[in-house]
Amino acid sequence: MNNTYLKIVTATLMLLSLLPETAASDVLSTCVAKKTGALRISKACKKSEYPLPLNSEGIQGSMGPQGPKGEPGNPGKDGVAGAGGGGVRVSDANGQFLGYLAAPPVAMGQNAEISVQIYIPSLKATATIGTRMSFATEFDGITHRADLAEWNAALGWRTIYPYFTTADCTGTEYYFPIFIDYPRVYRKDGGYAIFSDKMPAEKVAIQSHRIKILDQNNQLVDGCEAFNNGGDWMIRGYDSTPVTLPFNIPAIFPLRFE
Repeated sequence: MNNTYLKIVTATLMLLSLLPETAASDVLSTCVAKKTGALRISKACKKSEYPLPLNSEGIQGSMGPQGPKGEPGNPGKDGVAGAGGGGVRVSDANGQFLGYLAAPPVAMGQNAEISVQIYIPSLKATATIGTRMSFATEFDGITHRADLAEWNAALGWRTIYPYFTTADCTGTEYYFPIFIDYPRVYRKDGGYAIFSDKMPAEKVAIQSHRIKILDQNNQLVDGCEAFNNGGDWMIRGYDSTPVTLPFNIPAIFPLRFE
């Protein structure tokens, strides 16, 4: 290595160690003797010297390796509450929220028994609640205490009695699809469950269906009756998933609509 170059480096280091700290943007002007390598601070160099700026910004280096992952940041602030939905809220007489009105109330029978279909947001399913006796309603002469519709009693013969493609009620059981648009919640076996059709539906020609008939002792027994639907969409039963209702049962009537 050239001795002159070593002298320049050594002198530069010694000079920088003696100088006060400068900002990164400051440039220190020096001159280096061409023959001896002597270094002096000056903005004007002699012919026997060449300029050597110190502390000047060099060429950008290559990107270094990625640093370690930082700690998780603090949780952000809660967002602004969204606007309320436009549905009709259904509550019982005690103000307990049941769901949103899914269909207008229906009055049936001599006593004008009421049933109301509601949509339960947390279950994403509908349910029917009312004062009909099949809904396990209690009435103390003043107040109705109502439960949800019971599975078989609410849907009647469509779910109780299966249909067959044979003439003697044998073979694969078929049922009418009733939950194509949305699942429903029903009371079943002391609890509650969401029911839905077993899909896909099949287009079949029904020849018979099972019914209840009176025997010689006036007892209801299973019977078979001819039934021709000319070919219709049918399913092979219903799926059910147990659920817990988000409100207390029985619900106290009269209901409130808001």
